[in-house]
Order: sequence, then C-alpha cells, then structure tokens
Amino acid sequence: MYGLDIFFDTAVGGSTAREFYKNRDDLSSIKDSVLLTACTKLELISDTTYKKLKHILDMRNDIGISHPNDYTINAYELLGYLQNCISDVLNDKPTEAALQVKQFVENIKVRSDQIDAQQSKAIQEGIAKLPSRTCGGLLRNLFGMYVSTDSSPVVRKNISLIAPSIWNSCQDEPKYKLGILLEGYNVNLHQEKYALGGQFFDFVGGNAYRSPSERVIIVDELITELVQAHEGWDNFHNEGPVAAKLYSFVPDQNAIFDNLEGRFFKTLLMCRIGRGVSYNQGISPSGRIYYDSMLSLAGDKYAAHAMAALSSFEIRQKLSKPICRPHAIDALRIMRGSVINERLLECLDYLINNIDKDYGVVMDKTFKDLTKGYINWN
Repeated sequence: MYGLDIFFDTAVGGSTAREFYKNRDDLSSIKDSVLLTACTKLELISDTTYKKLKHILDMRNDIGISHPNDYTINAYELLGYLQNCISDVLNDKPTEAALQVKQFVENIKVRSDQIDAQQSKAIQEGIAKLPSRTCGGLLRNLFGMYVSTDSSPVVRKNISLIAPSIWNSCQDEPKYKLGILLEGYNVNLHQEKYALGGQFFDFVGGNAYRSPSERVIIVDELITELVQAHEGWDNFHNEGPVAAKLYSFVPDQNAIFDNLEGRFFKTLLMCRIGRGVSYNQGISPSGRIYYDSMLSLAGDKYAAHAMAALSSFEIRQKLSKPICRPHAIDALRIMRGSVINERLLECLDYLINNIDKDYGVVMDKTFKDLTKGYINWN
C-alpha cells in the first residue's frame, strides 16, 4: 500500500543503516518486533492486532528451542495463534479510510497535470474527515514521494498544494519523526533528498518540527544572515525573506535556544529599531511583522536578555539617533505584552518612559539596580 521506501523509512528511520534497505530482499533483515511496530505506525494493522501478534512473538521467543524451559504450548493454543494470524492478518481487509488513501496516492503518482483550485478544495475537505492517524500515514507517504528522485515536477507541485492541509490535520508525533528522518538524509549524505525534504518542511510550515540538533545550526546561520542583510545594501528588501525563514524555525517561545537567546534578541532589536533613516523609517516593511512576532515571544523567560541587548554598542549607536528611539519604545511595548513578572514589568516601564529623553538610560544606575538579579552587569 505504501511502498518499500516508505516502509523502510518508518522501520529504520534516519539511521546510517537506512541506505542498506532498498528492495524486498532486505525485508528479511528487519527484526520481527520492528516489523510489527512499523506496520502499526503505517496502520497496516490495528493496535489490537499488534498486541495479539506481539504476544505470539513473545511466546515464540520465550518458549522456543533457543530458550528451553519447562513451559510448553499445547495444540489448542497453537490453533488459537494460527486463527489470529489468518483472521487478523491474512484475511484482514483495509479500512475505508486506508483504501481512500491508497487510491489517492496512486492518483497523485500518475497524474500528469496540476490540481486546480476546485479539486484542491475538495481534497482538503476530504482530508479533514480522515482520522488523525490515517493523516499521519498519508503525510509520511507524500513526504517519501516528494523526496524520491523518481518523482516528476508535476507530482511534487501537486504534493506542495495539498500537503499543508494534511500537515495541519496530523498530530505532532509523525511531524517530529519526519524531522528526524530529514536529518538522517543529511547525516547519510543523501543531499538531493535532504534538499527536497527541506522544501517540503518549508511549504507545510514545519521547520519548528525539525530535529533540535539541526535547528540550532540553521537558526544560528539565519541570525548571522539577518545581520548581514540588515547591514548590507537594500536591507529594506533583503531582510524580509530572511526574517520569514527565521520565524518559521522560531514560531513560539519553546523554539528559542537558550545558547542563542542573546544574539537572537539583539539582532531582532537591531532590525526593529532600524537604521536611523527617514526612508521606511529605517525599518524593512516586509521584515517588520516577523520582528514584532518574535519579540512578543520574550515573556518572563527572555525579557531580561532582550533588555540587556539594548546596552550593546551597536544598539546604543542606533539609539543615539532620535528617529530610532520611538521604534525602540514600540519594541519594548511589544515585549511587555507577554511579560507577567511585576519586577520585569517595572524595568520595561522604566525604559519605555525614559529612553526617548535619554538613550543611555539602559546604562544608568537606577536601571542597573532595578534589573539586579536578572541581568549580570559585571
């Protein structure tokens, strides 16, 4: 139903061993317990059938000739096991949802023209009615088709049109597993699959579900790229795409890495405060919405880091220009909206009320005393 590539991706995942599993002859190398788990994940068997087959497997392993003991399985038990295998596996019929998925996948593979708007809407309505587990299996299938080197541009285009709705109908578990699988492509040097997988995560809006070890490297690179865009030629045009990409990896507070929070908020404030020119008030119009969204993630956890960033040489240079200070106040108000801690609110209010009159307020004794215990000024 799913094809061997999808099955091996599910069973073996993104480990270095994945490259050794290519055709049906390699199925014999899959451990029995892994085979059952993979079939359950792909909804080829139900949870109840999995439990029955796992019990049979456990009994075979515990009582077989390789593990001699005093217990024996009588003929009636064996007949019961055989009945389970016949009725629950050999004679089992796919669910209606599974049959719809199978037909849908087959149609996507052979279709030679692009799905139009009306068809896309009908497909999305049908997907919304599927069980979440079925959506998870379908998502894995479409991901495998998209990264396959055998897929045509038309197939990939059609997948890009419908995959976002499937992604939104899935639970988090299959999304995170695809992120691990994508990292495996990179580790195993499957660069074409890795690049195509990155495209898939981009258009479904799933970059926050990529593995932490991969995301921290990408976020660090994007912060550097955003600084370069801000300081480079035509920053008003070039900042937006980088800011959008960064936001796709950091859409909520949990996605902020503790070892990057200082650079992250400093860069956001630099861009949001602007370059101190009259054109577009010095701020990238296309990047502004993303800066506001990411600054609003500060909350109690990161507000102190953001306020400390205002003391950096680069930001103080910006604040020395009167045109930049109202933007700094706007940024502080945005962060204030997500803060609960009353002491941090007092600190933010102090900056909001005084920074326009004295841009060096972030370095004065009163502010340092207020933030004692939150910011290390040594």
